[in-house]
Amino acid sequence: MPTLVRQVEGKIYDSRFDDLNGWVEEEDLPTLWAQASYTALTDGAYYSSPYSLLALTKSPANAGNVSAGQYLRRKRTVTIPAGVTSVRMRVRHRWHAAPSTMGFARRVRLGDSLFLDGYVSDAQDVWLWKNDVVNTSAGDKDLRVGVEAYTTVYELQNNTQYHWFDDIVVCRSGSIKVTNLATGYKAKLLDASDALIVEATESGGTATLDVSTNSYPITGRFKIYDGGNNLVHTSELSTDIYGGDEYLYGESYSIAVETDNYIINRQGASSPTSATVTFTLKDEAGSPAVGKAINFTTSHGTLNPTSGVTGDDGKVSTTLTATTMGVAVVKGEWPGTDLYPRIYVTIEVSLHRDADSPDSDKEYDVWIQGRKIWDCTATRISSNPAEDVAELEIPYIDVDVKGLYDFAIYRYGTELFFGRIEVLTKRIAPTPAMKLQGRTMVQALMRTHIESASFTNATLKSIIEQIHSQFLAPFKQVLLGTISQHLENISVTLSETDQTAYDLLSKVAALGAATVSVDADRKMHVR
Repeated sequence: MPTLVRQVEGKIYDSRFDDLNGWVEEEDLPTLWAQASYTALTDGAYYSSPYSLLALTKSPANAGNVSAGQYLRRKRTVTIPAGVTSVRMRVRHRWHAAPSTMGFARRVRLGDSLFLDGYVSDAQDVWLWKNDVVNTSAGDKDLRVGVEAYTTVYELQNNTQYHWFDDIVVCRSGSIKVTNLATGYKAKLLDASDALIVEATESGGTATLDVSTNSYPITGRFKIYDGGNNLVHTSELSTDIYGGDEYLYGESYSIAVETDNYIINRQGASSPTSATVTFTLKDEAGSPAVGKAINFTTSHGTLNPTSGVTGDDGKVSTTLTATTMGVAVVKGEWPGTDLYPRIYVTIEVSLHRDADSPDSDKEYDVWIQGRKIWDCTATRISSNPAEDVAELEIPYIDVDVKGLYDFAIYRYGTELFFGRIEVLTKRIAPTPAMKLQGRTMVQALMRTHIESASFTNATLKSIIEQIHSQFLAPFKQVLLGTISQHLENISVTLSETDQTAYDLLSKVAALGAATVSVDADRKMHVR
């Protein structure tokens, strides 16, 4: 059966400035200016939580003037792939003068090419978006982000100018190609709710999708239609689609991934402290691919082993451990052959500091990523399945709290809420505080759209198992937990269209007087 495989990865570099790993500061300012000015991460203003890059220029007393061309910036190396002569770049930027403007321009350069040239004529205190093509060449290039004097900047004691940068992306182009399409075939890119983002009909066997004005990464899935407008293929939902991606539609190997634990604790803490991640490789006929080498990598923690060979069942496993909390993206890649392209798949595992230990004497007790928050106000908790939202405010800045972390709220030791941080805001004035908002993992079921599903004389238990394996497991968000045994004794014929996974599961569960829930270990239960 034909599949869609990414052969060329469009992303070259992408940073939300959550850290400055790989970035070094460059500064060419008069001595006293240099002592008062700096570049750093800040949570005072950002486009993507929790930080942005701040370049702050300040004029002390008796500092002298800054000459045109002098600068304050950060630099890192970006590798441009072979054969690439231009890239698409984008960056979010803003500025603020206090009290008066100075002749510093916000500038971003890739090698010798000037990409952003933001002057004081731009509006203050709003996020601006620069999105354009930059000429370049293959090899290592310096990416520089910061400010540069475009005229003489005169000394004015305590005059300060703030310059923020966020969401910087370098990718191959502003289009996505789907190749090897038959005459009249069409490729569509849709978002997670199945709303159309862009579509294109093949020309010469290739459909070129224009995503030059979209923010990256794009979360979505591809659908392929034949010349009669019949749907012939739907890809899995992906969260890392970029301009410049190239996909091959045709016969290919396939790779799937699963884990026994979506949440583990750091080494030395309470069990579980490891996750077994298993990859399954199948050939173009759908049979287990035996004796194939799979390479493993992770964004956080350690994997053992870092590669393995598939067995008779096409499976190979590695074990993830970590010493610090975070979120690990584990990747398994088969390098391919001359006949078949390389393929890879990823899965996300949440790494907690330790198991929660709620205080049974405390009215509200909050834990984030297995770490107790000592002073927190619960502002809103909803147990309505249509929302399942909690909002919290912490009266200080906690640098260890990050977006996508898990958080739980307990009342006198009993869990009221468990979900994931989706919105995180921080403020400095008038008093430091953080506000976060998130939803339970039931939302993973509500965000999964099912076009159609039919079951003939099947038990409720088997229907639930099929819904999970076919529609939920590919998104790697929830494991299958307990299904009440009595649901195996009820058989039905069922056909549904245009449903969310949650709605369909709830209908099936209700036939057996059961309900659907997702626990703190991200296991879905129907009982």
